[in-house]
Amino acid sequence: MSHGNQYTQILSEFYPKNRIKIIGSLKIKQYLDIVDNKHAAKKYYVNSLGLSKTNKTILVAASSDDTEHICRLLAKWSPEVSVNIIFTPHPSSNVEDIKKIVNHYLS
Repeated sequence: MSHGNQYTQILSEFYPKNRIKIIGSLKIKQYLDIVDNKHAAKKYYVNSLGLSKTNKTILVAASSDDTEHICRLLAKWSPEVSVNIIFTPHPSSNVEDIKKIVNHYLS
């Protein structure tokens, strides 16, 4: 299993091509269950986070260094309808730093 074409080419120097499968970004893999079961997942997260059940919900999965950029963009965004935004920071990010950035731009 490989992340993409570049790594597949490297692996093909050592393994038969018919044994190599591109599976995509492992960062995205954790959200596949949510997508596959989106109605149940939305209900769970909306209820557990106390969000509006009638609003559309957007999941924002940040990389390790783009939190501030995302928050600056969201601060300038004026959606035509109310939305829930669930922000998931990168696992290597300091949660307290993320909270400060979110509060600075979006509070």
